[in-house]
Amino acid sequence: MRTYPTRPAMYRLSRIHEMLRCGPPPNARSIARQIEVSPRTVLRDITYMRDMLGTPVEYDPVEHGFRYTEEGYELPAAKLTQGELVGILVASKVLAQYAGTPFEAQLRRAFAKIELLLPDDVSCSVSELASATSFDITAPRPADLAVFERLTAAVTGRRQLRIVYESASKGERRERTVDPYHLACVDGAWYLLAYCHARREVRMFVPDRIRSLADTGETFRRPAEFDPAGYMRGAFRVMRGGRQRRVRLRFTGLAARLVPERRWHATQTIARRKDGAVDLAMTVTGLDEVAAWVMSFGGECEVVGPEELRRRVVDGHRQGSHANRCR
Repeated sequence: MRTYPTRPAMYRLSRIHEMLRCGPPPNARSIARQIEVSPRTVLRDITYMRDMLGTPVEYDPVEHGFRYTEEGYELPAAKLTQGELVGILVASKVLAQYAGTPFEAQLRRAFAKIELLLPDDVSCSVSELASATSFDITAPRPADLAVFERLTAAVTGRRQLRIVYESASKGERRERTVDPYHLACVDGAWYLLAYCHARREVRMFVPDRIRSLADTGETFRRPAEFDPAGYMRGAFRVMRGGRQRRVRLRFTGLAARLVPERRWHATQTIARRKDGAVDLAMTVTGLDEVAAWVMSFGGECEVVGPEELRRRVVDGHRQGSHANRCR
């Protein structure tokens, strides 16, 4: 029995439309041969064109084929909103940013399918929109493709791995047995969320720091209660760690105008003071990245609490001043 490949709906309708416009009235079998689908699919598409799109198509028993009853009929053009066009444009920009990464081929195939669905006429010009907008999207770090593909296979196949991992803080390499639960992309960088058998908890690993990996031959069951979004919720950007802490910051000057314009953390609350300063509070589970973020504002960010964060920022500024004096 012959099998027919799947064709996108817009592609099928446009081909049927062209065959109805040009040449003798085609029947379901001749259309099916041209666009490589089944005659039954052709009949469903023609019924859709007639009933849903109001297409003036009918079967001519004399010609034994379908024809338009209105000369010069054109299928109604799909109207894309400005927002939908922006979404398509973002997708094309993302494709360029991911060149050389494990997802380049998949993104190219996905975008090719989107392009097949686009009509020739849209409600505004893609080229004009492209010249009027730009997107600066940070691409992920250049992880080893072979490692990344094996991690993806292990996550989807629920296969346990033995990895040699190099820590960021000390550069030490240690062997770990992990159950890879999830791959997350945060701020353009990829992270593996996996249960570490040595630590007996879910930990975050950077694929770039995995020096070797091997399949243990064991499979695992990911706990139903594990929620990747919930795991990351307490982190500021990426780093997690320890108990939850309530961070309170006060911004002045230019920072007081810029900080409220963005959402920095899911738990953040912002209050404007009468003197023009802005107070930001959030609950996080790690302070390292918060300290670096605070220092990036220089003297326009004051740590109100906790005291541990204040000490880290003070120490960071002191070390930076010492490094500058030694140059």
